[in-house]
Amino acid sequence: MKKNALIALYVVVASSLMILICIIYQGTYSYFVDNASTSGNNTNVGNTTEELANVVISDGADVTSSSMIPGDSVSSTFTVQNPNSQSLCMNLLWTNVTNTFVNTNDLIISMQKSDGTVIINSSENRPFPLTSGTLASGLTINGNTTDTYTITITYKNTDENQIDDMDATFSGTIAGQLTACS
Repeated sequence: MKKNALIALYVVVASSLMILICIIYQGTYSYFVDNASTSGNNTNVGNTTEELANVVISDGADVTSSSMIPGDSVSSTFTVQNPNSQSLCMNLLWTNVTNTFVNTNDLIISMQKSDGTVIINSSENRPFPLTSGTLASGLTINGNTTDTYTITITYKNTDENQIDDMDATFSGTIAGQLTACS
């Protein structure tokens, strides 16, 4: 009799433990799903609320080049779509970055919106990154619109020996991240 009571106690404890594990798992899973990055084409956009649909970055969000010579430029045009009725604020990020240039300050970024708004001026001499990070922050996209951006990477001609970067390559993917509007 005592043995049966002990087995019943083990079954109750094990069942209770399994239920507790399931509840914790579901709560953790729900938390991470609600805060996880969602995807469109080449995106990494975190939702700030469940009511907001995703901002989608598409078309030329991958920037890559090899065999550039000093003075060359490569451009890529990409779109950012906001399917929501309200305006959203976002950052543009670099992801999947590769940069084999020795003289990293010789690769300069500029970026412009199709309406002529300069996001990154080439005179800032902002170099192409070595690692993932922020490309531009505090951008606003109006509700139910699609904005088009062109990013240009220029390999500066320094009139010095740039042989170290003869076969250098660079690449990166542009992603979005929703942020709080200030």
